[in-house]
Amino acid sequence: MKIGGIVLCGGESRRMGKPKATLPFASETVLARIVRTVAGVVEPVVLVRRPQQELPPLFFPTFQSNSDHTDLPAAESKCQPRSQPSLIVTEDVFAGKGPLAGIHAGLLALQGLVTHAVVVSCDVPLVNASFLSRLITLFQQANASQWPGAPPFLACVPVTSGQRHPLVALYACAVLPIAERLLQAGLLRPAFLLQEIPVRWVHEHEWADIDPHSLSLLNINTPADYELALRYLELTNHTSDK
Repeated sequence: MKIGGIVLCGGESRRMGKPKATLPFASETVLARIVRTVAGVVEPVVLVRRPQQELPPLFFPTFQSNSDHTDLPAAESKCQPRSQPSLIVTEDVFAGKGPLAGIHAGLLALQGLVTHAVVVSCDVPLVNASFLSRLITLFQQANASQWPGAPPFLACVPVTSGQRHPLVALYACAVLPIAERLLQAGLLRPAFLLQEIPVRWVHEHEWADIDPHSLSLLNINTPADYELALRYLELTNHTSDK
């Protein structure tokens, strides 16, 4: 089981009023923080953006465009690529079709490199590396304990108070053709994908020891959400300094 990462940053941030990816978050941007967190758990990482979307500077060890030679910002192009890049920038194939299209584009870019991918949207700046590692562990354990002949789980998705979080989750690359079929049919929500595959649902008590307040799933959709996340960040940093 080889696991990569997908960071989705192609949303239009209408309710926020400005691009979430560029919002300051401590000493970096929201996007840079999320990329750094995901890259600390898995590699390579694919960054999925809208066609021609400008990205903030990402000070990351290695950068490389996808096979279409997507142009990168100057701060990225100065980095020296490795034979296996740690960050791949790609664009939505089904442009403007929402997060399922982003998952599809990320899985497409990872074909042949990994078997599974951790997916994180650019909405959760407090996502925790330990939280992502826990999803991976629980997914592996669930498949290892399946009855002989039972279909393997193809996704691992957290649930809080009945709300599913398909954009902080783990997917098998085998779901790529299913996602493509759904997009072609106009079924654009990740929920449609989850209806078609075996899913390991993960509940709050299964990560309470590492993220008791589920901050890894705190979405910033509005300016008020962003301010709340900043307050949590300040509180977390203050606690860790004691």
